Amino acid sequence: MDKREMNRREFAQSIGFFTVAALSSSAIAALLTSCSSDDNPAGPTGSNTGGQLKVSLSENTELEQVGGFKTFRVNAEPIIVIHASENSFRTFTLVCTHQACTVSWQSSSRIFQCPCHGSRYDSNGKVTQGPAPRALAEYMTTFDASQNIVTVDFG
Repeated sequence: MDKREMNRREFAQSIGFFTVAALSSSAIAALLTSCSSDDNPAGPTGSNTGGQLKVSLSENTELEQVGGFKTFRVNAEPIIVIHASENSFRTFTLVCTHQACTVSWQSSSRIFQCPCHGSRYDSNGKVTQGPAPRALAEYMTTFDASQNIVTVDFG
């Protein structure tokens, strides 16, 4: 029987070829899925049903002044509480409705901006620039001025 032995150079070349092929196909697949369209875009993460978040203004001084804001994580979902007017607060998810990237609040221009694909939302959470297909989720938010407590209802 004639068994052919592989020398080091042939072995290294074949390993290198298979490594490059495997990495290339993984990278191409990742690129294709990261920019793909999704018929069912991801919504907010976490299971916030039935829960509440109580925020004390004395412990969260960023929220004391109108225009102030603070981010929180509730059940792994990033949210933002914004002091909208004298006795009014608003709470939005920070999860982009396109592909679930975390958006940021630009307080100076009063917009939400997604770093992944450029979606923008106005101060009401409505889409002003796609590809996001729908507005950011807003949660019922109340303020008890007598106790200086903001309550966010996820139910």
